Amino acid sequence: MNNLKFSSTQKQQLPDFKLPEPYCHDVWPIKSWPYYKNSDEKGIAQWNVNGYTNTDDLDFSICRNEYIREEIKFFLYDLIEIKKVKLYSLTKYWKQIRTFIRYSNVSLDDYTSISELDSLDDFEDFIQNKDKRKKQPVVKAGTKINAVDMEKTKKETKSPYLKIVKRMQDLVIDFYDDRPIFEKDVWELNKLPMNIDIPASIQISALHFEAIPQTKIKRIIKKYTMERLNSVSLGSIIQDIIYLNTFCTWLNDSHNEVTSLDLLSRNIIEDYIQYLRVDADISSCVFSKRLSCLSTFLDFCRIFRIPDTPKIPLLDKDDYSVKIQYEKTPYSDDEMQRIVENLKYLENQQHARMVFCLIEIGCRISELCTLKPNSLIKKKDSYSLMINSKKNDNPYVLPISDVLGQVLEKAISVSKKLFGDDVVYMFASSITKYITRRVLDNNLKKLSVEHQILDDSGKVLHITFHRFRTTKVSKYLQKGLDADVVSLLVGHKVKYTLKHYAKATNKELVEALQPLMDKYTALIENAGNVSAIKTLSADSIPLPNGRCNKAADTGICDHANHCLSCAMFVPQKEYLYVYEKELSDVETAIAVAEANNNQRLLEYNQQLKEQLEVIIQKCRGETNEI
Repeated sequence: MNNLKFSSTQKQQLPDFKLPEPYCHDVWPIKSWPYYKNSDEKGIAQWNVNGYTNTDDLDFSICRNEYIREEIKFFLYDLIEIKKVKLYSLTKYWKQIRTFIRYSNVSLDDYTSISELDSLDDFEDFIQNKDKRKKQPVVKAGTKINAVDMEKTKKETKSPYLKIVKRMQDLVIDFYDDRPIFEKDVWELNKLPMNIDIPASIQISALHFEAIPQTKIKRIIKKYTMERLNSVSLGSIIQDIIYLNTFCTWLNDSHNEVTSLDLLSRNIIEDYIQYLRVDADISSCVFSKRLSCLSTFLDFCRIFRIPDTPKIPLLDKDDYSVKIQYEKTPYSDDEMQRIVENLKYLENQQHARMVFCLIEIGCRISELCTLKPNSLIKKKDSYSLMINSKKNDNPYVLPISDVLGQVLEKAISVSKKLFGDDVVYMFASSITKYITRRVLDNNLKKLSVEHQILDDSGKVLHITFHRFRTTKVSKYLQKGLDADVVSLLVGHKVKYTLKHYAKATNKELVEALQPLMDKYTALIENAGNVSAIKTLSADSIPLPNGRCNKAADTGICDHANHCLSCAMFVPQKEYLYVYEKELSDVETAIAVAEANNNQRLLEYNQQLKEQLEVIIQKCRGETNEI
């Protein structure tokens, strides 16, 4: 760690963080603050259960070292006012800080700053062996599930008691560091000189470069990042920093003689590729992303003639081939059934609702995570969902089934019950944060392993989010739905991207879809030309399960999601398999409704069942002609 160096004058003075009222005092009567009074019920309950003094105040006078006392106050002020942490989290942080204060009182009398701690080894020993309070493990042991082979492996994470001290050190060092921000190893997003678009899906406050071991390489990576801030999405930049950090760490472990990029060779790159393929425990997708990130970075260095960097390309297209490839095919009906049957075993039923949403509409995982309570629209007896797509720039409104609408209503209700009526997201993890894709992914991996959800080959099924989307699009196309309609249903910006999904089906289907794709191309070419589009439209509107006699130019149907009972709906014998599959789904929904004592859902699906049974009988010739 780079220690902060104080002058002798500074050492004689207390740090002046210019804390405003009421943060400048040694006692914070937090229960009288709006911060406490406006907190959600969960946060208040957590604080009341874990009150740490007789008055429930934050009492910093318990820290005998007045220098460290001021730094701790500054850190908590930053958490509350800058980081906007909620009371629930503050309660946990204060507990951890109190442990550090007890350590400070016995070991840090002569210190003038937290930043002077070169190592946390003594603090670790204090936590484990000397603290009179409950002993806390320095390292937490657990397991993770490999994405490649779906096997459990051991993992270790450092205790939050150590992490909180590191965060305090970083904040203090940054405060006294008057260098320009681009020279620092931590770039606070709110301090960057350019206007950065921070989407809701980004829940970090800074870009970190401090873990890159090679000074020269770190400087070039920072320059590379700075140049891209105005032109590349923040999410891509964060991911690239992580991948480049990984490369530099590996380089330091395996080829520590390489301290500058111009010392890289093709042999070293091949070693790295071999490491990624064999030892890195990553999917083929991540493998390609890591190599692509490294290649783009080195191309930047070469094109702009950055000093001390390679002058020739070190990667080529053959490097991207991998031994393990995840299939891009949809889930089979049997695989989907196995997934659905096991959703009840998820500990958090919000996760089950998220998966159900992915199954029903095939949205992107980023779109799902960032849904807000007002994204669900209910008019009369029908539901629709407004989805904000980062890839599409504009939100799109999607009609959804009553079943899904009720599931999402329940999700909103649960989030509000947990975090208050002002909760920001539909699937919330706190009042301002959502359940992340990582959390959902980890729990689905755990579900698949522990309950032996198998793919059709008998291996443990790796449940990936995008395969739900591929499955939904493929189902639409298999049912004969026009590609332009499918594009609207899944929020595609460029319609011909559906060709990718068509390739995920069998050869016969691709051939059958070719006329649709030709029509699709014409629609793109005639975008904005109403007369041209009209000439391409049929008299009736194709549906996933038949055709509608309502003319397309009469506007949006008021009976969306109620086709089966609509007089304009015309069932067709070639869609018999579709009706039979819908009947199976409805029977599953009835079972779910009965299990959850949901009378409205039960009645709705029983009515659908009756309608489907009549249609199936007609298609089979068991009744009069259709």
